[in-house]
Amino acid sequence: MTKIVLSPRTLREFQDLDGKLYEVFMWLAAGVWPSAHNLRITSIWRTDEENEAAGARTNIHCTSPHRALDIGGRDVPRDVLELVATECNKRWVYDATRERLGVAYAKPHGSGPHIHLQSHPRTKRR
Repeated sequence: MTKIVLSPRTLREFQDLDGKLYEVFMWLAAGVWPSAHNLRITSIWRTDEENEAAGARTNIHCTSPHRALDIGGRDVPRDVLELVATECNKRWVYDATRERLGVAYAKPHGSGPHIHLQSHPRTKRR
């Protein structure tokens, strides 16, 4: 069984996740995330200052309800992160009007290895 790890801050923020992001996250937790690794949520909501310090290229982590979260971290091999992100994008569409955008990203970005999950009002299952 996958263990979900949240800090006190991310636990509070998790309660305000966008419904579609919650669906994507729970789907990932229930069957895609490898049980050998804890499912660690490292970031959900950010202030503008925190977002800038993280080197973010968008402000999606600054929205409410929360439409982005980061999971993983340095203890999860990069190939595992990339596989999970690929599986998410096979099953979920971020926004059909912008096919180039995915629900999940694991390519190197930000402050270290992680998966960035995001939702949009038009996010849906394939």
